Amino acid sequence: MSHYAGLKFFHNATDLPQIMQNLAIDGVDVIVSGLQFANFPQQLRDQILTGVLSTLNPGGLFITFQYSFQLKAQLGTLFSQVDISFIPINLAGDRESSSNSDSL
Repeated sequence: MSHYAGLKFFHNATDLPQIMQNLAIDGVDVIVSGLQFANFPQQLRDQILTGVLSTLNPGGLFITFQYSFQLKAQLGTLFSQVDISFIPINLAGDRESSSNSDSL
């Protein structure tokens, strides 16, 4: 991990607003998420997305990849623009099972 000296990882997405406050970060321009919201109860989805909205700067981007359209309607109620792209094949594969690089 020495390649990314300032990079920090946290264990709970619902803590995002508090973590940012503790780090004296007022807002961010982009949040990238690989969380599979389809696997979460609605209350947890709501809590995470509320945190995302409260921490994005005006005009900021929330980028997430999902394996279903289940979240599309909810994103449409929260964000002024929702763009969906379809990627027919994942050429990268499963990083954890196919890579010997540093663990995250």
